[in-house]
Amino acid sequence: IEPNPYSGGYCYGLSTASMRNWILDFYNTYKSRTSRDVVIYTTASWWNSCTGSWTGMYTRSPLWVAHWGVHTPTRPAGWAQYSTWTFWQYTSSGTVSGISGNVDRNKFNGDRSRLIAMYWRMSQLADRFLSDRDSAVEYYTKLIEIAPTGHKAYQSALALQRLGAPVPETEFFKMDAADAG
Repeated sequence: IEPNPYSGGYCYGLSTASMRNWILDFYNTYKSRTSRDVVIYTTASWWNSCTGSWTGMYTRSPLWVAHWGVHTPTRPAGWAQYSTWTFWQYTSSGTVSGISGNVDRNKFNGDRSRLIAMYWRMSQLADRFLSDRDSAVEYYTKLIEIAPTGHKAYQSALALQRLGAPVPETEFFKMDAADAG
């Protein structure tokens, strides 16, 4: 959850109480449909400002914190006092071979086996949540069309590859047949 880039204000026009309720409602709806927790992506400044430094999610959700240009990220309320980050987006101006332009770069707070286990649980859950392969392909393709840059596009492209489906080309994410293997 990050600043609103559209109209409606920094906190989407919501009071801190309304934002807390919206976050909790989203969490409860998602959890009831998938039996999984959500990962909270945010910055400390946005979270503390828009939720009033709410500590109500740190026991429920892993934290993906965005904080660029520092050696250690500042964590939002709750996670700062009682927990740590799971992912840290440490730059928005990184580079990745095969992708032109700047990309977000992230660190995982754990070992490789934990990351792989987390990825496969999440991708199997998404596949199970969708009723069939065609629905999954449609879902991931739509995600890339809606948000053609960043980690959502990359994750969706990986899911499409896993399903043996073509990955749509965007300016951000181009693949050739050799990369798709």
